[in-house]
Amino acid sequence: MRPRRKISPLIYGLIISAVGAALYKILVERHLEQTSALFIGLPTLLAILLVYFVKPRTVFGLTMFTMTLVILITAIFFGEGIVCILMAAPVLYFVAAIIGLIAEWITRRRNKRSTMLVLIPFVAMSFEGVTPRLSLPRENVVKVEAIVLGVPESFRHKLSEPFHFGKDLPTFLRLGFPLPTASMSQGLEAGTRKTVHFAGGEGNPGDLTAVITGGGIDWTECEFVSDTSHIAHWLAWKSARIEWTPVNDHQVRVRWTVTYQRSLDPAWYFGPMERYGVRLALEYLVQGFQDSRNTTGNAI
Repeated sequence: MRPRRKISPLIYGLIISAVGAALYKILVERHLEQTSALFIGLPTLLAILLVYFVKPRTVFGLTMFTMTLVILITAIFFGEGIVCILMAAPVLYFVAAIIGLIAEWITRRRNKRSTMLVLIPFVAMSFEGVTPRLSLPRENVVKVEAIVLGVPESFRHKLSEPFHFGKDLPTFLRLGFPLPTASMSQGLEAGTRKTVHFAGGEGNPGDLTAVITGGGIDWTECEFVSDTSHIAHWLAWKSARIEWTPVNDHQVRVRWTVTYQRSLDPAWYFGPMERYGVRLALEYLVQGFQDSRNTTGNAI
């Protein structure tokens, strides 16, 4: 009887990569691509399959190789944009690396059962965001404060007009995110609609629309009522408040506060990333009202 030909770890890696890509497609179809089921669950499952079916010389290397194949397959065949890849790759590789190192350390002791026990916490973390009960708090508040040239009356007038996106966006916001190209608004009266059009970057062009809900001599508030840009895939804008007070005869202190909800999990990874992106966006807006030659500012 001829001995069965042993399947190489590389072939197993290719097969499991195809399984991972198929699971990714299923998660997308079930609208779970924004949850930890994708960003933690998928690499955890791949590592479990590799440990159970394969006896490679290095579990870590094969895990990272398989994770790379899954990312490439999803990017090429499922049309994922550069932003999604850049946002997802670090956490996918991080989880895969941690699990791969742990699995390799335990597998060398030839105890697969211990490997599975170690992976239980990662399996538990994979369910974050799958249901509201398994989600961490999503609401975030970001504040940016700066001193701009002018007087309160002139600042209020400029705020009522359409915003002109003349300056280059920060590098982080130019990695492939939708780009603001124009704004439409006139006035700060209650009920006034303000719209920012986004084009370019990932996703189809779309508009972010807010409605003024209140205001006074030195403040205004609005609520965001719709967002058809691809930004809505990552977070949901809720409200904004702008306050301005005179510092002296030619400077105004501006505080811009925005409330939004995080749409991506896990919170420990995407929470800080989204706060950073929102803070950069607010700083960019504030800079549109100030002369960079004679101002100071900080973000909170």
